[in-house]
Formats: sequence, structure tokens, C-alpha cells
Amino acid sequence: MNDQVNSFESPQPNHPEMGLRDWVITVFLSFLPLIGLVMLIVWSLNDHINPNKRNWARAVLIVYLIFTVLYLLFILLFAGTMMSGMEEMYRM
Repeated sequence: MNDQVNSFESPQPNHPEMGLRDWVITVFLSFLPLIGLVMLIVWSLNDHINPNKRNWARAVLIVYLIFTVLYLLFILLFAGTMMSGMEEMYRM
């Protein structure tokens, strides 16, 4: 009876657990200005990378994208406010 495999369980390949040293190196590399972005893209697209690192890289890229969009919206709003303020100043 214990020999039966449930139909909803699919065999998952075992991946080695990432240790503290692996995570420190991963986070350090991701903090480097241009290299970090390239490494995040490589890790998120590579199927041979540990799934934990791949999912983490994808999550970080999504967060970067969200903050970049919010930053650009803030800059556009701020620039528009400054332009309208300058227009009022020149009318006087």
C-alpha cells in the first residue's frame, strides 16, 4: 500500500540547498552596478541555475521594474510641476 505513488505528486529533481556563502556571493554580485543587472538577467533566464536563485532573480527584476516605472512617473510629475511653476513666474 505504501508503494503507490499519488497521481498528483510529480517527481522533482533534487537541487542542492544554497548555503549562506552562496547567497552572500549572489547578493554581492547583484549589487554591482551594471554587472548585477546582467547577472540577474542571466540567472532568471538560465534553466540550469538553482530554482531558488532563478526565482529570486526574477522577483528582484520585477521589483526593479516596478520601482523604475514609479521613479519615472515621479520625475515626470515633478518636471511638469516645475514647468508650470516657471510658466507662472514668467507671466509676472
